[in-house]
Amino acid sequence: MNFAQTLDWIASLAAPATRFETAQQFARVLGVEHLIVFAEDSDVGQFLPISGFAQTLPEGKSWQTFLRGCRDSARHTATLAYPVADRQCCANGISIGSLVIVLLGDPRASAVGLDLFEQTRRGWELFAYGVSGELASAASARHAMDAREAAEQSRRLLLSLDSARRELQDAVVAADQEIDRRRFAEAEVSRLLLAEKQFSRLLAESEARLRLAARAAGFGTYYGDVQANQVSVSREFMLLLGLPADHNDTIRLKRLLSSVHEDDRDRVARKMDKSLDPAGNGEFQDEHRIVRPDGEVRWVMMRGSTIFAGDPPTRYPSHIAGVAIDITERHQYEDQLKEARHAAEAANEAKSLFLANMSHEIRTPMTAILGFADLLHTRLQDRKDKACIETIKANGDHLCEILNDILDLAKIEAGKVNIRRQAHSIVALVDHVHALLNGRAAEKGLRLHVQYDGSIPSELHTDSKMLRQILINLVGNAIKFTERGEVRIIVRCHARDERLEIDVVDTGIGIPPSDVETIFTPFEQLDNSATRKHGGTGLGLAITRRLVELLDGTIRVESEVNMGSSFRFTFSTGSLEHAKWISPSATQTETPKVNRTNRGQDVSEEMPEISGRILAVDDSRDIRFLVQAFIRAAGGEVLSAVNGAEGIQKWTACRDEGTPIDAILMDMQMPVMDGITATQQLRNQGFQGPIIALTANALQRDQQRCLAAGYSDFITKPIDRRELLAKLSRWLTHDTS
Repeated sequence: MNFAQTLDWIASLAAPATRFETAQQFARVLGVEHLIVFAEDSDVGQFLPISGFAQTLPEGKSWQTFLRGCRDSARHTATLAYPVADRQCCANGISIGSLVIVLLGDPRASAVGLDLFEQTRRGWELFAYGVSGELASAASARHAMDAREAAEQSRRLLLSLDSARRELQDAVVAADQEIDRRRFAEAEVSRLLLAEKQFSRLLAESEARLRLAARAAGFGTYYGDVQANQVSVSREFMLLLGLPADHNDTIRLKRLLSSVHEDDRDRVARKMDKSLDPAGNGEFQDEHRIVRPDGEVRWVMMRGSTIFAGDPPTRYPSHIAGVAIDITERHQYEDQLKEARHAAEAANEAKSLFLANMSHEIRTPMTAILGFADLLHTRLQDRKDKACIETIKANGDHLCEILNDILDLAKIEAGKVNIRRQAHSIVALVDHVHALLNGRAAEKGLRLHVQYDGSIPSELHTDSKMLRQILINLVGNAIKFTERGEVRIIVRCHARDERLEIDVVDTGIGIPPSDVETIFTPFEQLDNSATRKHGGTGLGLAITRRLVELLDGTIRVESEVNMGSSFRFTFSTGSLEHAKWISPSATQTETPKVNRTNRGQDVSEEMPEISGRILAVDDSRDIRFLVQAFIRAAGGEVLSAVNGAEGIQKWTACRDEGTPIDAILMDMQMPVMDGITATQQLRNQGFQGPIIALTANALQRDQQRCLAAGYSDFITKPIDRRELLAKLSRWLTHDTS
């Protein structure tokens, strides 16, 4: 039903003959049972129906009663709306002017009826106006209604058109924006496609380089799912395990472990379990052997990390990733290095053993040569005979110096020189070297003096034995290569740098600039010709440099040919915070007038005297005879034995006879029983006197063995008569200071 038909129906309600039928039809259109229109009768003051029902009611009933009954009925719905100035709507009715329209029927259809009445409100107003007599004719009302409705429709159409225009404009703008977005999206897609192609190309190149590097370096990669107990490995990893490259790249975790060498398997398993521990950092690293299916053993280094999922306390290992590198060649190289080192150590030990044996074999006869030369010198009276003996002894001493240099260099190269830092007076040490070498300088008519530049610490913690040997070597060389003039020892201390500096300056032959570094090379000398004037092994300065380096020091030389040389070495003093400083005076010796004819003078009266019974144990008859001659000449009594076992027997016999032995001179290397064993047994049997070793082994470790075995002291062969008698005298008088 269109809007015009609705207006016609409303107008037809004014005709009394068709009101009922029209109202019923209108009700069916609205979906209700009945449509009742009431008009207010001002004469009687009540509402009267004008459509929808007959004009009469049962006796005793009024329309108000009927309306209330309909309103209270469960089957029907009725609402009575009382008119107001304009209009009033209720749930099931509407009032317009003096009209009240009531709907009877399903409440759900009432809303539809109300909307329709609202839309046709103007028609109902015209109808109400006609009912009240103010409308002249139904046609006039309809035309006026149509005009007003047309105007309203025009206004609504204009509004609709304006809204449509704005919507169209918005649609055009949205379309333009959509086109721009589509163009941008297409450009972005093209850029992404190009980037994807470039990335794919770079990825392929990177993978190719990685595979090339993996093949060259021998490493493979792995990535595993811990929960699935599976590991995906690269082609290189497969080749590393000795499996075909086209083998399935997914293997079980246990397969990895089963390829490990059985000697390494437990350790690798423990490390793997530790890397999977949620409480750890997940890192895994190990070097171990693997056994390929063909039995070949390879060394690999594996590094990996565990990826954990979840948070504590529910954290668990999810995946593992890492690399394996073939390090077989490195291990083979290391094994070769170990073998070479062992061979070098064996060779070095063999060299040390050879030097020790050669030292023993050379020093033993040298003891006889020098000792008997010294003994013969005291017995001869003819000056020419004494000169011959002096020549023998001087050359023997020179041979011993060569032997000592060789042994010293061997000890340093073997790393068997121990540094013993103790508090020692530098002044006393320098004065000792000065006193020791002053006679040699005096023989050549040279001045030897000591100069102190500024204050120096009274004591330093250093190895005094090494420092003394460095000074003796440098000062001895300076005297050796200086024919006239002087040799100076200059001492200064740099407190800020905590370094002590010592210069040894001479006025000798000097060193050519091209040979400055050569002089520190073992067995190298400036003059290697057959006619060279100065002898020696060429080891002194090489040993000196090694000793300086052991003291954490440096040495350098400045020299000019025929003008002299200056050797300067510095070494660490240690902390000087609590040092006591002194200013020593210079020590100078005037050039002495040496009477070279007195060099062979007999000095036997200057030797210490000996009182006591001495047991000399040595397998060499010459050594026994020489020691007996030295001791008897000094006033002592001597017994002898050829080996350690015989020495113990003689000591036991003397003890039982009541003529005890006061001191024992004991050789180290002897047949039947060596000196070490004999000394230990003598100490175990109660001998408490001094036992002095007669040793041809000059190595420090041999001397330490002597003291550890129970020796009281030791004398190195060749035996010096003065040293032997001095040590015996000191021990027999209980002066061990």
